[in-house]
Amino acid sequence: MILLYCFDIDERFRIHDYFREKGIRLESVSPSEFRIRSYALGTDAILIAGNTPYGFISEINHAVPLITIGEYPLGDSINFSNYEDRRLLDLLSSFPDADESFDYNGVLYSTGKEVIYLGYELKLTPIEREILGLLVVERERDVPTKEIAEACGDLHLKESTVSRHISSINSKAKTIGGRTIIFSPSNHYYRIKKYI
Repeated sequence: MILLYCFDIDERFRIHDYFREKGIRLESVSPSEFRIRSYALGTDAILIAGNTPYGFISEINHAVPLITIGEYPLGDSINFSNYEDRRLLDLLSSFPDADESFDYNGVLYSTGKEVIYLGYELKLTPIEREILGLLVVERERDVPTKEIAEACGDLHLKESTVSRHISSINSKAKTIGGRTIIFSPSNHYYRIKKYI
């Protein structure tokens, strides 16, 4: 997983969408969560774009590569002047992406094909695992049904069956933890719950 920090939310979404189109999934979290998430299981690299608060760099995980986008490098980071630099794309392509693993505060995480929820294996189909991984990575926003279907296109997921798969994930999670983990804030949109 590549963790993205960018204080400017519009720029964060631009960078996130740019790399997603290139087949690289970044995990975007809010600035307030970033320091803790930098130490999470499965973090392979940290990508920082734009300005950071004073002392920020000293507080994040230095056991993983630090990559920066901006005019100057931060500390001993690998620096690129802009996110469209082809060398940056090549570098990020060398890390496992969020399709392979994800982590939600250590409560729900995946390594390889196994998904763990509250310390127990959550037995999901490949489509369910892909949907859950997408919602964990995109937890800052409501994800449209159409986008979920497109993200799982190679697994032949139809937009009309997304709700059935999410219902199955919730049912399996409820068996382990006594509650559902995905909700629908509005028609045709889904989001992972903040407290699972």
